[in-house]
Amino acid sequence: MRIFITGNRGNLGKRIGKLAGLGGHDVFGYDISSDKAQDIRDLDRLIKVMKAAQPEIVIHCAGIPHPKRGGLGAYLSVNVQGSANVFEAADHAGARRVVYLSSTGYYGCDGIGHLEPAYFPIDEAHPVAAMPGRFTGKLSAYDQSKVMVEQALAWYGTQYVFEAVALRLAPANTKAWQYPGDYTWRDYCEDYRVTGDNWKRGCFFSNVHPDFAAKAALLAAEAKGPFWYEPFNITDKYTHGSIDVIEFLEQEYPGVKRTKKIKAHDSLITPAKAMKVLKFKPCEDLE
Repeated sequence: MRIFITGNRGNLGKRIGKLAGLGGHDVFGYDISSDKAQDIRDLDRLIKVMKAAQPEIVIHCAGIPHPKRGGLGAYLSVNVQGSANVFEAADHAGARRVVYLSSTGYYGCDGIGHLEPAYFPIDEAHPVAAMPGRFTGKLSAYDQSKVMVEQALAWYGTQYVFEAVALRLAPANTKAWQYPGDYTWRDYCEDYRVTGDNWKRGCFFSNVHPDFAAKAALLAAEAKGPFWYEPFNITDKYTHGSIDVIEFLEQEYPGVKRTKKIKAHDSLITPAKAMKVLKFKPCEDLE
């Protein structure tokens, strides 16, 4: 297939491009770090370049990749409007499917405050944090940008313009990087409300190895459809071995319903749908 990757020089984009090339696909990249003119906010240029590439698949990685990178205006300009431009260009280019690298931040994992889940483990049907009663504190502009972009993506899919897949990635880090040797989740749970440094605890200690995230993106590109807007959680199967999620839930969320039996190190954001539909095989390492 002909695959067009925005943000192809980023942490995940470069991995996806390499895998796609090894898989025999023709890969076209578009990244502002390669050429300042390759800015997804420039719709006219983006349409011109994408139409010339004539991709069957667009994998959209470009954007501000982390929270705390400015106010809502920055995320609206780059993540929301930039993504809308990518979707419009994909329409002009006649792409069959767009795969968008979303985030578990879609559920409200990165805010400063307390996310109130409806149930565990969190699946793709779980309500977002902006719904009444789901969050106390300050919501993240990054998280809200993910919700907005997915709403735009869903419009294109449900109008049958192109197939639409959203991959809700946990923080894409190796466990060795994310959890240093002296990490103690109990102290962290006690401190997070004061420090506002909430991302590990806010994501319920979920993560995804970046190589496995890249594999998931390629699986989403290659999978048989149609997918007229399908979101998938992409996480490692387990969290770090130092974290007992049963103890965590009993301490932090004793009254929240559990829809299935949860074991000590299971990810609290489940990749079960991706495993079933995309045949995604998550990382099973505990460290």
